[in-house]
Amino acid sequence: VKESLEERNLLLQNAPHFVSPLPTMIPIYHWFSGIINGIRKFIGLKANNTSRGVIIVKLGLMMYDIFTRNHRVMPTHSFTNRKKSLKERPILDPKIVYTGLFYDAWISYPERLGIELIQDTLLVHPESKALNYVSLNGIQNENVVLKDELSGEIFTVKPQVVVNATGAWIDFANSAFDQKTKFIGGTKGSHLMIDNQALMDATLGQMVYYENDEGRICILFPLHGKVMVGSTDIKIIDPETAVCTDDEVEYMLGCVKQVFPKINIDPSQIVFRYSGVRPLPNSEGDLKNAQISRDHSTKIIEPSDERHFPILNLIGGKWTTFRAFGEQTADKVLSYLNKPRKMCSRNLPIGGGKDFPKTDDEKQFWVEQLYQTSGIDKARVQTLLFRFGTTSRQVVNYLIQDEDQPLKNKPEYSKREIEFLLKNEFVQHLDDLILRRTSIALAGELTYPLLVELADIQMECFGFSQERKEYEISRSLEILARKHHVFLDK
Repeated sequence: VKESLEERNLLLQNAPHFVSPLPTMIPIYHWFSGIINGIRKFIGLKANNTSRGVIIVKLGLMMYDIFTRNHRVMPTHSFTNRKKSLKERPILDPKIVYTGLFYDAWISYPERLGIELIQDTLLVHPESKALNYVSLNGIQNENVVLKDELSGEIFTVKPQVVVNATGAWIDFANSAFDQKTKFIGGTKGSHLMIDNQALMDATLGQMVYYENDEGRICILFPLHGKVMVGSTDIKIIDPETAVCTDDEVEYMLGCVKQVFPKINIDPSQIVFRYSGVRPLPNSEGDLKNAQISRDHSTKIIEPSDERHFPILNLIGGKWTTFRAFGEQTADKVLSYLNKPRKMCSRNLPIGGGKDFPKTDDEKQFWVEQLYQTSGIDKARVQTLLFRFGTTSRQVVNYLIQDEDQPLKNKPEYSKREIEFLLKNEFVQHLDDLILRRTSIALAGELTYPLLVELADIQMECFGFSQERKEYEISRSLEILARKHHVFLDK
C-alpha cells in the first residue's frame, strides 16, 4: 500500500495530462465490523470477507495519510455523519452510519499512457525496438523464435535476458520455452459502462468505493461521459476466454442497488462491457480470490544447458505501481548484464506530461498560445490538450499542414487527427484505433457509419485495398460483439 501511494503521487507528478486526483466516497454501514478480520489479515492469518466498519475504515485512511505525509499532493481524508451525507446524496442507501472521503487518482487514457511509455523508450534509446503483433513461437538453440502475426514471417533473436511481462499469459508464454510453470492464478474482473443520468448525478463527480453484501469491493465513477461500474473477481484459466457474462452484469447491477437502491438501470443503458484478467500469483490454498495478494514479485527461471539465458517472470502488479516494478526489474536485468544504471525514472515526465501546465490559468495561457500560432479553435485545442497533453503541439502542427475537416459521424475528431494516430501510434488494425488509441468504443459512441468512415481513413492512409478495408470492418465488428457485447446497426 505504501508503495502504491508513493507511485500514485509520482504518476500525478509525471503524467498530469492523463492522471488526475479522484475524490472517492466510501459509504459505511457499521461501526465496529471487520476489526477482528482486519487484525487477522494484517498479520497474515486467514480471514473471512466481512464489511468494514467506521473504526477499520478510519484506521485505514489514517494510514494512507501517514504514508503520504512527506509527499502530500492531495487533501487528507474526512468523515461525514449520516444526516449530512444523506443531505448531500438523498439517493444514497439510508442504512449508512457514516461516509468517508479520500483522494485517489484515475487514469483517463490508460492505453494511451502505455503507448507513450513505448514512445518515450524509443526516444531515450533509439536502438530499442517495439514490435506490435509479434508472438513468441518457441526456442531454437540459443535463439528465441518470434512470429510476425501480420505477415506470417518467422525470425529469431539471440537474447542475453528475457523478461516475461505477459501478465495473465505468463505461463502460456513459458510453455513456448518448454517451461511448465504455474506462476499465475488469474482472476477475471469485468466492468460496465452505463449511460444513466440518475447514476451519473449520484456520483457527484466522485468515485464511489463500496462493499457489497459479500464484503467484495465494488466501484463506480464517471468516465468519458458515462459511469463505469465494476467489478467481479472470478478465477479463470485461459485469459483469451475472458468476457463479461450476463451473470456478471446481473451481479454488478445488483451491487449498485445496494448503495443506490432507488436507481433503476435498464440493461439497454449498458453501452459497453469489458473484462480483464488480474495476473495474481497462483494460490494453492483455500484463499478466496479477494484475499490473494495484489503485490508484485519476480520469479526467475535460471539458465540451463539447453537455454543460456534467464527468464524473469513479472507476477502481479497493477497500473499504479508499473514504474516501481519496472525499475526493480531493470535492476535485476542490469545485474545479469553487469552494467550500471544510467538513469532513474522516478521524476521522469511521461509523454505529453512533459511541461504540462499545472494550473487552470496556465492551461488557458497554453491554449491561447497554440490558438494564436495555429489558428485552430480554442475549444478544439483544449480537447487536444486533454487527449494528448503537451504532445498536442505536434498534433496541431500536423493538422495545419494540410486541409482538415471534422469527421462526419463524430465531429469531435478530425480526419487528420485520426491520420496522426494511425501514423504515429503503431496502429495495425482498425480495432487498435477504436479500442486502444481512443475512447470512442469504451464511451459507447461508436456507430456503424463512424466505423466505416474510420476504415476509409485507414485505407487511404495505409494504401489498403477494398478487400482489406472490409476485413478490418468485419474483424472489428466480431471483436466488439464477442468481447464487449456491442452490436452496431448497419
